[in-house]
Amino acid sequence: MGVTTTTAILATTAVAGGALQVKSAMTEANALEKQGELAAYEAGQEAARLRESARQFQATQKMKYVMSGVIISDTPIQVLDDTKAKADEQIDSILKRGEAKKKLASDKTKTSRREALAGFVTDTTKTVGGALK
Repeated sequence: MGVTTTTAILATTAVAGGALQVKSAMTEANALEKQGELAAYEAGQEAARLRESARQFQATQKMKYVMSGVIISDTPIQVLDDTKAKADEQIDSILKRGEAKKKLASDKTKTSRREALAGFVTDTTKTVGGALK
């Protein structure tokens, strides 16, 4: 049986509508990906601020020791090292959190893109197949 003009128009319209849905899903996926990148960037900025703050605090700590006549060895060195270690742990945690958010957004983006394309192919196949019957 041949394809009527009306059937062809309806099928073409359905395919075009599906293409618009894919485009919309891709735009949304791109926005999600950008949010993940922004989260990682912001984490890097936060870590840099904390790193600088910790460096300044450690310098102040060291200066107070020196100004009060404490020789920087043994316990004072341990205190300075502990201060740096705690700051490093916080910085590492901030960076890992940012990367985890970026990876989650990336994974969601990939899934969203795959699902949009798979849905389009499935719907298009059904539409064209139905029009040809």
